[in-house]
Amino acid sequence: MPGCPYFLGLFAAIFFAAQPAWSRDVPDQPGPWAIGHTERTATDSARGDRVLEFDIWYPAQIADPTGPRAFYSLLGALGITSARGYEDPPVADPGAAPFPLIVFSHGYGSINTQSFHLMEHLASHGFFVIAPEHTGNTQADLSSPAPEFDRYPDVAFVIDEAGRYSADVGDPFHGRIDTLNAGVAGHSYGGMTAQFMAAGHPPFGPDPRVKAIMPIAGSSSQLTDAELASISVPQLLLVGTLDGLRGDTIRSFSLGGGAPYLYRVDVLGGNHTHFANVCDIGNFLIGIGLGIGTWPSIGAGQLVQIYWDTCVPPAFPVEEATRIQNLFATAHFRRHLNGERYYDSYLAEAYARAREPDIDFVGGVPVAEDSFLCYRTHRTMHTTAFRPQTSEVVDAFEEGTFAIRKTRELCVPADVDGSGLVDDRTYLKSYRIKGPRHVRRSGLAVEDRFGTWQIDTSRLDRLLVPAAKELGNEAPPVGDSRDHFKCYRAKPTRGASELPKGVRSFVAEHFESRIYEMRRLLHLCLPADVDGLGVIRSDDALTCYRVRRASGEVRHSSMRGVIHTRDVYGPERLDTVREHELCVPASLMP
Repeated sequence: MPGCPYFLGLFAAIFFAAQPAWSRDVPDQPGPWAIGHTERTATDSARGDRVLEFDIWYPAQIADPTGPRAFYSLLGALGITSARGYEDPPVADPGAAPFPLIVFSHGYGSINTQSFHLMEHLASHGFFVIAPEHTGNTQADLSSPAPEFDRYPDVAFVIDEAGRYSADVGDPFHGRIDTLNAGVAGHSYGGMTAQFMAAGHPPFGPDPRVKAIMPIAGSSSQLTDAELASISVPQLLLVGTLDGLRGDTIRSFSLGGGAPYLYRVDVLGGNHTHFANVCDIGNFLIGIGLGIGTWPSIGAGQLVQIYWDTCVPPAFPVEEATRIQNLFATAHFRRHLNGERYYDSYLAEAYARAREPDIDFVGGVPVAEDSFLCYRTHRTMHTTAFRPQTSEVVDAFEEGTFAIRKTRELCVPADVDGSGLVDDRTYLKSYRIKGPRHVRRSGLAVEDRFGTWQIDTSRLDRLLVPAAKELGNEAPPVGDSRDHFKCYRAKPTRGASELPKGVRSFVAEHFESRIYEMRRLLHLCLPADVDGLGVIRSDDALTCYRVRRASGEVRHSSMRGVIHTRDVYGPERLDTVREHELCVPASLMP
């Protein structure tokens, strides 16, 4: 229609402008921010001048701050010095929107720094994290006769205080904290506290500022069935299979169907204390000469059996439990506080089955494959050439050892005709691949967005590898939530229907947006297990079509010297030449 390219181009500009400008981060690796830490004390005059002490972790302004490391006291002046956090560096500028707030509630009679690895990790991913000590229910003070009724107002007060910090023009945190978009996490009794905030607990109703919760090894004994069923915010439940409270987690999950997103992660062999810093505490005591045999004499006798059960082989490795906790906490809160759909790929049963052998994952939503617009590429001049490598590759047709050769294309996640994107951060790189001769397949029934086809394969041609891309800087590590694909040259079976002439699609992607004419079928790409990495979604395939710019569309402006990529075969710099093919999700039919 007249003016169509203009309006479609306008749509593309609006679509991409609306995407949040978050960095491209793998959730179980440190985020892009430095980590700041500080302590504050506040008095709640509405509750008889109740005093609460806070530890606060936050995104720091500079990538390599100097100054003292964060310190977490255990025995007066003795404590743990952080390997990653710093005391009181300047807070980072969040840009257009303040950083979301996460409140962490500690376990019954515990300390608020009990999970500092998780707190630091979340801060590095762009969250303000505040952990109050629940006065009267701490390791040093168990004076509260009914801590259940202190927990909800404590967390609500923390959110209020954070709002005051952000509103105060004289406060270092001025304008930095979003308290209307808060998450609550907690361990054990603190996990139940997180559910209090979402469900309400008489005399309190649900806190409307709380938009997502994460109970970790949480108790639910003091919540009624009706309260658990009333939770209407995204909820991720994390527990170990050897945890005595696993039954509480299963109960919460079975009654939690009112949540728009509900996930449960069971760590196989994990116990109740795998999600706290008991091993750091034990190792610290041993490091200062207080061996396990001395712990009863210094009042730490209860730590002895916990340390043996959690920190000493054959116990499940605590480092792996921490990584799993960090991964799912980051994915959950970045998805449901920031709205980053990229993290849906990690919050899925298929991903967990393929990539996380030490957990059972229940819940989530099916994640579809994206489309990709593939550009022919050349290696950037004066950069290191790709060195051919070999990989073991297995797909539904064949398996064997294959030579991975020259890069041919960079495939960019693409929104085709307004269908949207699941993961706009993970690209695919196309490599020439050589190996055992392909046994041709005939009459394969394939369905994609353009129709249902019968196709034949002729030869093996490409390997599509998930890749990270950055412009002007080194590419970050690539996530592992997308499959590899092995691609075969393909064409319609003789006598079968073909894609009719004149089929057009509007394709919006990071480099450019325009209308393309779909030409002939080029490839059928099947998900492939490369070097034992596994396949996430075995039923998903791609069909790739040769494309040509529609009449009146501006030709591609080659990008030279700025594209940095990284994948399992290493970093590489590429220049784009021209658009070549559009790959769209497809299904092989019986």
